[in-house]
Amino acid sequence: MRYKFFGCYLDFEIGQKIAVADYDNDGFLDIFAGSTTSKSLRKTYLGTPSQLFQNQEGINGNTNKWIEIDLQGIQSNRDGIGARVLVTTPDGIIQVREQNGGLHVFAQNSSRLHFGLGQNTIISKLEVQWTSGETTILNDVPVNQILKVVEAFPNTITGDSSANLLIYNNAIIMPLVSYLLMLTVTVILLLSK
Repeated sequence: MRYKFFGCYLDFEIGQKIAVADYDNDGFLDIFAGSTTSKSLRKTYLGTPSQLFQNQEGINGNTNKWIEIDLQGIQSNRDGIGARVLVTTPDGIIQVREQNGGLHVFAQNSSRLHFGLGQNTIISKLEVQWTSGETTILNDVPVNQILKVVEAFPNTITGDSSANLLIYNNAIIMPLVSYLLMLTVTVILLLSK
């Protein structure tokens, strides 16, 4: 089969292996077409060689804005799989992407979430809904960047100035050493009776 793509012809004789990623981190998605192969009982048939189609900024007058989001879960899974990201621009448009890990048959897309923003120069609101139930909201986010969003850990642990007490989610917890000392004294008192 022969397909026309951006003025170029792609030959896919037997199968297709396509992955999409921003190869050069310029905000414009690039396409990688992997080599095609087919196996029979006696032979392996190789198709066309692998090809990278680089989408370049400014080609055909394209100066659109963009943002790419890298998610990192803390309570949720490490790659943020299952998280939803909502991007709201000043013109009122809301775009939604769900993190799926980029898996496909024979290829894997980038796990970065890409948003095309047209001519908007700022993102009014960026909201990440994590699988843990937590939500991260960022306002007035600049465009044309790769932004790493790390899930917040809602538990707060602090200590007093003498490090005698720990406070965890508003509950006072004594350090392990103090606890063991208190337990030892209690056992000694019980055994001495």
